[in-house]
Amino acid sequence: MKELKELIEKSKMTLLAGVPGIGKDSVYLNLIVNEYKDEKVVIITNQNNTTKIKNKINRIIYADSDAKHEPNNITFIESPINYDYIKEILNGVNNIKLVVIDRLPIIGIENIELLKVIKEISNNIPIIILADLDDEEISNRRFERPNKNDADKLGFNSFLDMTLLVYRKSFYEKYLNSNEIEIIVSRCKIPNYPIQLIYGYNDFYSRIICEQNGGKKEINNNVIGFDNIAGYEEVKKELLLIKSWWDNREEISKKGIDIPHGILFYGPIGTGKSMFTREFVNLFPNVTIIKIDGNHSLDKDEVTEKFEYARSLNKFCIILIDEFDFVSRGEERELLTQLDGLGGDNSNIFVIATCNGYDNLNPALTRRGRLDYIIGLGNPNSKERISLFKFYFNKYGIEGDYDFEYLSVITKGENAANIKGIVNEVRLRYGIHPTMQEIEKMVDKINKRDMEYYGDNEDYDDFMTAVHEIGHAIVAMQYKDLFTVYKITLEKNSLAGGLCKVFPTDKQPNSMERMIADIEISMGGYIACKTIYGYMDRGAVEDLERARCLSAALVNSFGYKGFLPLLAHDPKSIPTSPFKKRINERKSERILKKCERNVKKLVKKNKETIIKLSNLLVKNRTLTEKDLNQII
Repeated sequence: MKELKELIEKSKMTLLAGVPGIGKDSVYLNLIVNEYKDEKVVIITNQNNTTKIKNKINRIIYADSDAKHEPNNITFIESPINYDYIKEILNGVNNIKLVVIDRLPIIGIENIELLKVIKEISNNIPIIILADLDDEEISNRRFERPNKNDADKLGFNSFLDMTLLVYRKSFYEKYLNSNEIEIIVSRCKIPNYPIQLIYGYNDFYSRIICEQNGGKKEINNNVIGFDNIAGYEEVKKELLLIKSWWDNREEISKKGIDIPHGILFYGPIGTGKSMFTREFVNLFPNVTIIKIDGNHSLDKDEVTEKFEYARSLNKFCIILIDEFDFVSRGEERELLTQLDGLGGDNSNIFVIATCNGYDNLNPALTRRGRLDYIIGLGNPNSKERISLFKFYFNKYGIEGDYDFEYLSVITKGENAANIKGIVNEVRLRYGIHPTMQEIEKMVDKINKRDMEYYGDNEDYDDFMTAVHEIGHAIVAMQYKDLFTVYKITLEKNSLAGGLCKVFPTDKQPNSMERMIADIEISMGGYIACKTIYGYMDRGAVEDLERARCLSAALVNSFGYKGFLPLLAHDPKSIPTSPFKKRINERKSERILKKCERNVKKLVKKNKETIIKLSNLLVKNRTLTEKDLNQII
């Protein structure tokens, strides 16, 4: 649409006219998407129309009318008769390249004043004004507005440099396909300019397809790079490699080599599936995006229709399928058919699908030749968490020296979205120079945001709760290579009453030694209360149950100290006999008894220290590993 852009910029004040529903907004929005994607644009409209405009932009770019993607280069002004407000906005947005007045009544002294205000401020910025005409004016090819005599009196015509009439035969002849949109140029002050422009048009997607440089050009308007994702270096390398194959697909295909046509991203919520999808898409600057969303009920033929539309473009395009597992449940047969047609030298479609897990998918959907690559995104490891913290600290402008290794330890198991949320919350609450204590508060806040409120447990003995939690910590401190004590707190409004947060280190993961240590840490609270005060506290049941489960797993899954696993895990194997199960139970009990003896010995040896730390915990409500080290 370059010629249309040049025409509008030379004319400065353009009236875009046509009957209601003919596609005037499609014309200017396609112009913005294609030619002003990196430029500042202001749209003046009424409040009720803003959402419709955003939906149409999403339909043009993403083949999806849900307004989830905010156009970041467009500023909306929703108070068209507040001239001071318009002046303030226009003066506050730097380097405006286009102003559009959409859905305003054209005739009236107020709107003449509005045009004067905009022209005064615009400093020769091109302005497009939308106007609705009636059928009689269209049929007579007349370009004056309704009430044209009043317009002349008010001097409206003196503002205009050009009128563009939007016309579509298929709009009047119901049985014609909506495959062309016609723009007739009139009253143009530029001599020797064509009086007619014709573009390919897809009515369903409101998309104008313009022939340019020998091909159809449709622009993605949401470009960012891999620099905005911290960690996951192997995934980035793999995606960049796939991108390089598509860049050289003509040369590769000459050798008879097949290029992959599909990727499935899977993983828990918050691990970055959508972000990786978006960033991979934006590695291709001129890509057309077509979206199939499993978050809503799909029409019967939606999958077929969108794949057929993608093939009709005859250019590289990407189909995004979100919630792939949900889509496949309702449209499995059609997906198998469409994905099977991706191969071959002439295929122009690349499919990116996302889901939380693919175990329940039909393997035929994820075989090579359909979704060629399956990329799992798990929670970040320790190095990636450090990278994430550094990245978001820098992005949000947080300054200072911080122990990122410690932050990585206390956020073990958190997903990337939660780490971003922690840093975001820190910046909002504490500014650019937060303390480590304030950062730790936000780590706790993220962890506790879904906890229930149980009211004040004023009748419960805080000291005995403190003894229980310190019991866990004392045992964990004996295994510093395997576990790190983060914090011990008395939680007045929680059901547990207290909390000892212990995180495994990166040493000896999934080892039998770690599991033995974990069993003893689980027993520490119960044994501290029982040994020192003969008291069975309410947190003991859950702790002991956890210890029993870990002990059973040592025998049944790990073959502890040479024991062969006796419980059958394979449903096709011979069921384990009750006798063999009892043998395993006895082995598990021996492990528990040995761990219990070790913990009792440790608690008796550190009795005075436990009492001292418990009193300190009751007083301060929170103790850190540093506090424990000072006393122990």
